[in-house]
Amino acid sequence: MLLTATCTTSDVEDIRQNLNILPTNFTIIRGTSLARQEIDIQVISKPSKQNLYSQIQNILVGLTTGRCIIYCSGPSSCQELFHYLHENLSALSFGLYHGELDGEQRKMAIRNWKTGIIQIMIATNGFGMGINVPDVYLIIHTTIPLSMTNFIQEIGRAGRDGKPSKSIVFYSRNDIRTLFSIITQREERYDYLFVFFFLIINFDNGLVHRKRIIVKH
Repeated sequence: MLLTATCTTSDVEDIRQNLNILPTNFTIIRGTSLARQEIDIQVISKPSKQNLYSQIQNILVGLTTGRCIIYCSGPSSCQELFHYLHENLSALSFGLYHGELDGEQRKMAIRNWKTGIIQIMIATNGFGMGINVPDVYLIIHTTIPLSMTNFIQEIGRAGRDGKPSKSIVFYSRNDIRTLFSIITQREERYDYLFVFFFLIINFDNGLVHRKRIIVKH
């Protein structure tokens, strides 16, 4: 028995094939919907780096209740944004989580997050397992996530208590060039392009429609 709340249809098939399970011996039991109607998804064209940081700062000023996770593309991006926000929003408590921190630093970050000491966590997508708390009402992506699976899992950290929440994704076409220099596998590039164009094409088509596409994927 394999259990997951967010696995996509294509990922399920990959798992079946990698485990050498025949289709006749493989049954999928899926809920009627993976849609999270309490999450409002917004996609925003990314300004310059300084303006991006300023825009995120303004968004956080308006966060009157709950907590926030900001996902960045890598450790250096996390560090830069952390220092900017820490200097300009001293009233809020910030945490940092990425792969270049040592094991003890990462454990402390998770511990402070789960106990409520940290209000705003700035992290790479490594910040995932065992970090769910009920009062996250805002997820910010400073760039397009690498795959639909990542996107679903990361925005799924919000609204765990069923209250209205928001997902904001900043995008830039320059992200494609940057990410393609990192991603070498053709299938991974396809996954990234799918998310990129999914978010842009459906930007003006209504939240319900966008969520249905996520569920179908």
